[in-house]
Amino acid sequence: MIAGWRVWYDDGRVKEGHTFADWEPLPHDGVLYVKLYHDKDSRLGIPLAEKHNAVDYYFATPSEIYGASNDTFAEIKKRYPGAIFHEYTYLHE
Repeated sequence: MIAGWRVWYDDGRVKEGHTFADWEPLPHDGVLYVKLYHDKDSRLGIPLAEKHNAVDYYFATPSEIYGASNDTFAEIKKRYPGAIFHEYTYLHE
């Protein structure tokens, strides 16, 4: 289960939260990275976390945060009605 998350944006902002209600008001574009913090520790005793980037859309339902780039936006919205979406920004080297 996700215990919290942090989102980094292309304009330097960093937002964090712990609930689906915290996710909804986030800016919807310019996402660089999303880091998810789990409610359990690794075998080393540190909280489990995963970092996501290079995903077309990040979206959350009341129970989970997802990233998807293989399906179209319409397909994702149909599969997860009521989900809140944020768009990824690609960095050009």
